[in-house]
Amino acid sequence: MTLAFGMLAVASLFALMALPPFTSLADGHTSILSVHLLLELFAIIIAMLIVTMSWHTFDARESNSSKVLLCGFLIVACSDVMHALTYDGMPALLAESSTPRAIFFWLMGRSFEVATMALVAVNWAPPLSRKFWLGMGLVASGVLVWFGSYHIDAFPITFVKGQGVTEFKAHYEYVLCFLNVAVAFLLWRRAGHSGQSRYYLLALSSFVMGVGEISFTAYVTPSDFQNIFGHIYKLVAYSLLYRTTFVTSIRAPFEKIRQSENSLRESENRYSSALSALSEGVVIQGYGGEILTANNAAGSIFGLPVDQLRGRSSGDPSWQVMHEDGTPWPGDTHPAMEALQTGKAISKAIMGIHKPDGSLAWISVNTVPIVNPGEQVPHTVVTSITDITLRKEADTQLRIAAIAFESQEGMMITDANGVILRVNQAFTKNTGYTAEEIVGQTPRLFKSDRHSTAFYDAMWESIKRTETWQGEVWDRRKNGEVYPTWLTISAVKGYDGVITHYVGMHIDLTQRKTAEDQLHKLAFYDPLTQLPNRRLLLDRLGHALAGSARSQHQGAIMFIDLDNFKTLNDTQGHDVGDRLLIEVAQRLQSSVRQGDTVARLGGDEFLVMLEDLDEEGLVAAQVEGIAETILAALGHPYRLEFSTASGRRSTIDHHSTASIGVTLFGVQQVNVDELLKQADMAMYQAKAAGRNTIRFFDSDMQATVTNRVALEADLREAVQTGQFLLHYQPQLVGDGHRLTGSEALVRWQHPQRGMVSPAEFIPLAEETGLILPLGHWVLETACAQLATWAAQPKMAHLTLAVNVSANQLSQADFVDQVLAILVDTGADPKMLKLELTESMLVNNVEDIIAKMTALRAKGVGFSLDDFGTGYSSLSYLKRLPLDQLKIDQSFVRDVLTDPNDAAIAKMIVALAESLGLTVIAEGVEIEGQRHFLARHGCHAYQGYLFSKPLPLEGFEAFAKRRVPDAQDIAGGHSVL
Repeated sequence: MTLAFGMLAVASLFALMALPPFTSLADGHTSILSVHLLLELFAIIIAMLIVTMSWHTFDARESNSSKVLLCGFLIVACSDVMHALTYDGMPALLAESSTPRAIFFWLMGRSFEVATMALVAVNWAPPLSRKFWLGMGLVASGVLVWFGSYHIDAFPITFVKGQGVTEFKAHYEYVLCFLNVAVAFLLWRRAGHSGQSRYYLLALSSFVMGVGEISFTAYVTPSDFQNIFGHIYKLVAYSLLYRTTFVTSIRAPFEKIRQSENSLRESENRYSSALSALSEGVVIQGYGGEILTANNAAGSIFGLPVDQLRGRSSGDPSWQVMHEDGTPWPGDTHPAMEALQTGKAISKAIMGIHKPDGSLAWISVNTVPIVNPGEQVPHTVVTSITDITLRKEADTQLRIAAIAFESQEGMMITDANGVILRVNQAFTKNTGYTAEEIVGQTPRLFKSDRHSTAFYDAMWESIKRTETWQGEVWDRRKNGEVYPTWLTISAVKGYDGVITHYVGMHIDLTQRKTAEDQLHKLAFYDPLTQLPNRRLLLDRLGHALAGSARSQHQGAIMFIDLDNFKTLNDTQGHDVGDRLLIEVAQRLQSSVRQGDTVARLGGDEFLVMLEDLDEEGLVAAQVEGIAETILAALGHPYRLEFSTASGRRSTIDHHSTASIGVTLFGVQQVNVDELLKQADMAMYQAKAAGRNTIRFFDSDMQATVTNRVALEADLREAVQTGQFLLHYQPQLVGDGHRLTGSEALVRWQHPQRGMVSPAEFIPLAEETGLILPLGHWVLETACAQLATWAAQPKMAHLTLAVNVSANQLSQADFVDQVLAILVDTGADPKMLKLELTESMLVNNVEDIIAKMTALRAKGVGFSLDDFGTGYSSLSYLKRLPLDQLKIDQSFVRDVLTDPNDAAIAKMIVALAESLGLTVIAEGVEIEGQRHFLARHGCHAYQGYLFSKPLPLEGFEAFAKRRVPDAQDIAGGHSVL
């Protein structure tokens, strides 16, 4: 049968390993963690039973094996416990759970298991006592737990997520397999030599364990079925070991009973009537210790029929007799044998015996030697036996209860009247009282003021109804500290169903509450300023809106942004910036009312929420007053401490201001997001108004922002769909108004808005960056038109001026873009004139000069637009490769009425002449302006006096009407 079972194990393994890895247990309704924990729990229980029974071994001949099993399987049980608790997905114990950590404890358990079985197989006789080997097992277990929890990195890698077990792990399992099979072979040989069948089962147990190790060499995830199947092999092996240890080792030598059966039958007939009437077991033994007769009570105690008791010896090893401490009771010191040898009676000897069914019975033995008349040496002994198993079990349960009572959680026992009878050490540690101070008191000793009488009445009503209650209770320690506990009260009833005691378990929740408070603080408060963060603010603002709607009271929010905070951060460092934010938070809190909310949104943005303000009409004034108080508080100088590079503390004085945007709520129903947007818009209005000021949100502001957003969306669509076109305003020269070229002006033909003014969308394009694709389109379209005109004799002489934005000019590849467009369109560079504004010359002048020079070398001309309105440096102006200055229309408009404008216009003409540049005036609308300009040397004009900007068809018609003859072209004035 043993061989058949072994073959079945091997066949099952081959069938399993032939299957591909699959994880049905993990993906289905059964949790892999639950299955794994259940399998390991069974294995741990069996291992601990082996440890327990090895400690209480029953046979002196098995003393060697018991020490080995005691030490070895204590380590195995501890390793299996840690393997189960560190399995991937389990809560963290001493360290984070992980598959490599669980595998380490698994390998250690299997290693000590095979080592233990090997020592049993070779019948090693360990020196010293069981207590020493128990201690060695505890020490080794502690070392393994310490290493596996804190130094697992020192152990070779056993598992790679997504790839499965490593080569080291697989080889380790193969070695364990080989060792287990070798141990099984040794045990099999020992069984053959000793004739004891239990070694066959031990051999089978090692063999099954060895075969099972193979299933742990190829799984990819811990939930693979091969892994679970390997655990089942382990459980089967442990079950065989359990059967060997606790069941099959009891063998009774029946031979002597058969030999003395006839003589015992005569004695049995003499004493059977008297013995049968006794409730205690009675055994009569001969001089050699063999049982001559026994009554039915003795048979019941020993678990054998009376006829099977006859002939057994008190020293028979099958009894596995042991002392109360679990050590074997040698047969020659059995009370019956001692009484026969000394002739003295032995009273109340306590011993344990194993019944044939494997159960342990505890008996109290009294022996009286019988001396025949005329003899001095007793030849028989009468032994009375009392079964005290139930009493011993009760004692064991009491000991277990005592150990459980002294757990890590506080325990208290009261009588039915609530008088405290006993508390454990954990309870005294939690409360600060000693046990002497508590016993005799009632739980009211720990009562705090957190709970009402109704709370306690409801608690006791639940206990009376359900015999239990649990919940959170705030108690008071001896030092007066009030602390939270989780209290569980259970009623204990007697046999008559009447409550005799109450058991209370107290779990101190102080650390848990502290952790919860810390998590709450991290989730809802800014860690730097300790102010509510955005999440908490939004929650409070939502409640405030709902409360305002119910109470009809108004509230307000102030969006506060520090002015020029980035400059402080960039120049002094984030440490100083953080100190300023902390100071600002403190000043804000001291500037508002007790019930108002001050929050930090992030960066240098704060928000103040005011609730329950005065009646309508006074709200705005009240809010403005608070805002003025805040501005004044934030405007006071700051003394900020910071750490220098050397680690010393230093201080700086800093002045800061803030811009505040205010919006009211309570009159109109708005949501939280809309309210924040309104305050944000008002704040930006305050920024635009010069900073360090207050602005209230109004509907016009909303409309402006809404229109701007809509216009930006339309502008993006216009760039993508090509809604733009070019108009051309003629540029003329001389008294005859000879046409020499035009300026290309972009226009936006919106499908719904109609023609949108450049003054409306050009600044928006500059701000959003859309000026880059738009400017590229204008330049490309203008060059394409130049190429078209070049093929028309009447238009070929015309130049075309194109405005270039600062964003375009700042691009690193601007020159390459312009030249590429000229090549692609085929336009003549000499006919293209790029107009720059004076404001472009404020920054990066050297870069601008380099780009202009590169394009000028290719023939592209340059005109300085709006000259006289900016801050051009004459030193830079003379270095620019310009061809033309354009007098701004703001000077031309009042040149006849404003002496200053007239002087500026004349100065520009003189400056252009001195620099060798041509000059053109824009915005010429009346003949008097043109006459003034011509009189002072400006002969090129552009303006409504001649023509407004025209679409392409209109401009070409205008140009053809003014086509000069060849002589005019040859002798006229050039504007380039």
